[in-house]
Amino acid sequence: MHLGLVQVHRGHTAEAVALLSATVAAREARWGPEHPELVVPLATLAEAYIAASDGTAARASAQRAVAIARTSFGDRHPQTIGALGGLGYVCQTLGDNAGALAAFGEAVALSREVHGPHDIETGRLEIRLADALGAAGRLDDAIAAAEHALVVVRGAHPDESTPVADAMHYLARIEAARGDPDADEHFAEAARIFTALGDVETAIAVVNARAESAMRSGDVALARRLLDENLARQRELGTGGINLAATLYVLAKASVGHRPAAELRPMAEEARRLSVDAGLDADAIAAIDELLGELAAG
Repeated sequence: MHLGLVQVHRGHTAEAVALLSATVAAREARWGPEHPELVVPLATLAEAYIAASDGTAARASAQRAVAIARTSFGDRHPQTIGALGGLGYVCQTLGDNAGALAAFGEAVALSREVHGPHDIETGRLEIRLADALGAAGRLDDAIAAAEHALVVVRGAHPDESTPVADAMHYLARIEAARGDPDADEHFAEAARIFTALGDVETAIAVVNARAESAMRSGDVALARRLLDENLARQRELGTGGINLAATLYVLAKASVGHRPAAELRPMAEEARRLSVDAGLDADAIAAIDELLGELAAG
């Protein structure tokens, strides 16, 4: 299974799905479909499916990992907590914020009991919970969770590390929703760290979030500049999936009234196709359909 995880992190998604699926099948054949040895490979397979933009399969694998962990270990066990965090990640990526809030909320509560409130595992889960709280409009709770998580993560990792950049990214998203002027600085710093670490896809996602923040604050010119740069980078790298769909959708939306509708419609249509292929939440598809309707009318 280790090889499958390596392939996920290297971006070799087809190889990762194949290796991890084979691991799950072999363990099912040896021990049966509900054995606890399936929890970790199923959770990792869900991550691989997300990387491969197969949201339906990702959700099914993550839910199965949680169910087997609960039955095998009970709720107050590190593997159950980890499986809940994996399910939350899948839901969050697919735009299912209610599902993410439920999974991360339970995972953080259990981790605080099992690991303690200042444990790094609790901090990592709390980062994701903070983002879900922000998306639900509970901004004060979200800021408190994100700030606490950043303190915990910084206590365990150097500043130039993925966990710190991740925490800073989510704090920036919440600050942006609340109109905090520190958000732009935190977005830029998180993107810089991810880029320096070679995690280009996450850096692109951070820049997309920064562009959406700029749009909400009225700086549409900055949003278009950031998104044009992101799109050029993604085309050069040949990337696709959820990140490219987000770039295309937000750029098309930011460019309404500034560029011809005939130029923007293919972007929105490509965003819709990628989003459907990735199994994104119905609300995300509906937002793209609304944009397409606006472009058709124009």
